[in-house]
Amino acid sequence: MIIRLLRKPAAIAVFCGAVIILTVLGSAVSSSGLVPLKSRNSVQVNAASLAQTMAAGGSVAIESAAASLPPQSISIVNPEHAGISSVTAGVNIDRAPVLESEIAPRVFETITRSVSGNTIDFNNRKLCNNEWGAALEESLKCAVYLSPNNTFGWYWDRKTPLYKPGVNGVLPIYPSVRAGGSPWEKSNSLNFPVKLGDVKSLMLSLSYKYTTIPEGAYDFAYDMFLTETDQASSNPKRNAEVMIWIHRTLAAPASSYKGDYSDGINNYELYSYKMADGRLYYAFIMKGSPVFEARHTVNAGKLLDALNLNPGWYIPGIELGNEVIDGAGKVEISQFDVALNGQNS
Repeated sequence: MIIRLLRKPAAIAVFCGAVIILTVLGSAVSSSGLVPLKSRNSVQVNAASLAQTMAAGGSVAIESAAASLPPQSISIVNPEHAGISSVTAGVNIDRAPVLESEIAPRVFETITRSVSGNTIDFNNRKLCNNEWGAALEESLKCAVYLSPNNTFGWYWDRKTPLYKPGVNGVLPIYPSVRAGGSPWEKSNSLNFPVKLGDVKSLMLSLSYKYTTIPEGAYDFAYDMFLTETDQASSNPKRNAEVMIWIHRTLAAPASSYKGDYSDGINNYELYSYKMADGRLYYAFIMKGSPVFEARHTVNAGKLLDALNLNPGWYIPGIELGNEVIDGAGKVEISQFDVALNGQNS
């Protein structure tokens, strides 16, 4: 028994004792990420669920190994959300409420946000075009993007940075991606915010490459704030900030060097000082020359343990981005995984 969808199809089969295979342009794709059954004698296809991975034109066949499954037991839910133009006869067309979160991740073309502060939400992640350190009159090109293949990243061109009023120096911009929340914004993950004393393990995995080799003064770093409460606020109290620099051309003040550390995977130099607002600042800087295409796993839990911070403080979320003082570059990220206490966030 074969159900055929025509034009820009996207579907996820709900397994019901039959093996469901999605055939896309002649290649088979297993139906992973299955959702619960309505009954043992029905198959439901949610047209919105896999749109981002099946956006190419052509046809998709949903083939069941259970030939006895009656066609009328198969339904298509909201097919128009995937651009499906027709289905085989005898298939029900169902309507169901569609949440914005179901629709937003579908990407048929690259999404780009180039206005300061603009964001893109996808897969429990948030891209943010964070230009906080740039003066309003500065000539700056910076944007975050999400591609149809689910890679994402940002690019920047900051050739002539300017001082912000009242600041004696150039402040960085930080185009970035985040899992969880921030001191200013509610979390997009059930695992964050988390009390530091409840962190038993925190592993960060990353795969990236620079499609435009960066130049100028910058770093590529994880960032974690530690706050007094688990509530976001327009004026939060940030007790500490912990960064893990993957690579950089920026230099930390030599006088703030505190020693060498290891997370059991990588080796770091630790720099630390108190910022003007009273916040404790820590930067673990990975040793080695900048690498423009790499995979990394960081045992952030072990690094946090080495700092002996207040276990009653909260981590709202984890960010990854480029702090840029000047120069240009473009990064593409294919993996940004955060595993807190063994649970992916």
